[in-house]
Amino acid sequence: MPDLTILDLVANNTLSARVAAALWAAMDARLSFVVTAVPRFAGKSTLMNAVLGLLPPDVPVHRLDGSREQMLRLKGEASGGYLVAAEISQAPVQDYIWGEPVRDLFETLAAGYSLATALHAPDLPGAFDVLCRENGVSDEAASRVNLVLHLSRFGRK
Repeated sequence: MPDLTILDLVANNTLSARVAAALWAAMDARLSFVVTAVPRFAGKSTLMNAVLGLLPPDVPVHRLDGSREQMLRLKGEASGGYLVAAEISQAPVQDYIWGEPVRDLFETLAAGYSLATALHAPDLPGAFDVLCRENGVSDEAASRVNLVLHLSRFGRK
């Protein structure tokens, strides 16, 4: 199945047009964002990729593998754009990161990058609990997150 776009998410009532417009403005401003939800398969990656799809084609999108070597290279390049971690999670899934790689990611953001990632959290405080308490990201580094997009399900159609 191909990735869904922001327009697809508006059409299927996942997002309102107003929220989609706000996300577009956020991408124009190169804001860092984290997508959260509690259940698996809630659409965190789908929303993250749809939001990244709003970027102009000349903005670099660096998909991370969690390696220290990649972080050091990106820190040295300081080429800007987005650093994309598929998910911040302990799950043994390729390209998911936890612990030291998360701290490395937040250090690398200081070289002029923006962040896009997903994680499991029930709310805003829970998202920062995962980042700071569970992964050791400093409050100062965590303050680089500009938006937390939380997915919730309301009723059925």
